[in-house]
Amino acid sequence: MRKQSAKLALILIFLFDIAKASVFINEICWMGDESSSSNEWIELYNNSDKNISLDNWEIRISETKIIKLTGNIPSQGFYLLSRNKSQKEVDLFFNKALNNNGEKIELSNNNTVIEVLDFKQGWPYGNNKTKQTMEKIENGWQTSLDTGGTPKKQNSYFIEEEKIEIKKPLLENNNNYTYLFSFILSIASGGILVFIKKLLP
Repeated sequence: MRKQSAKLALILIFLFDIAKASVFINEICWMGDESSSSNEWIELYNNSDKNISLDNWEIRISETKIIKLTGNIPSQGFYLLSRNKSQKEVDLFFNKALNNNGEKIELSNNNTVIEVLDFKQGWPYGNNKTKQTMEKIENGWQTSLDTGGTPKKQNSYFIEEEKIEIKKPLLENNNNYTYLFSFILSIASGGILVFIKKLLP
């Protein structure tokens, strides 16, 4: 009985680790690019502090198209799957077309589902006309701000956030200088009034 309990505990720990797994689908180019509509790709991201082997991982598209993953995904790094043979920095080529009307995509490890994106009723983001991809943001998904997306790079959402953070301190400093100038001006104005009163009879 104790052995069974120990095994159950190990299984639960394993499932807990899987549940908090930090490899996830980060960006989907379901519409192709300006060169060809078949130049589709899927990007994974590893948010952990360790390199992770993907040898037992797979992506299942609408339950019928299976892509077996191989190789490693680096810590805080990307893994790019592409149908475009001429695309640079590709980790794995695949030949399973993505339906422009929507798909259900599952990411799994050793038959344990890590992530499910059920968009069979239609892609909620991305633009087929402008070739803007669908990218993950802090609280969900959005249409990429960049045409062609950001394969193997930070998503446009995070790049914009960084720009805002860089500008923010500058604005705060300017406000500080404004307050300081106003303070000095008010003191100077008070001193001038006192001086004028002394001169008056």
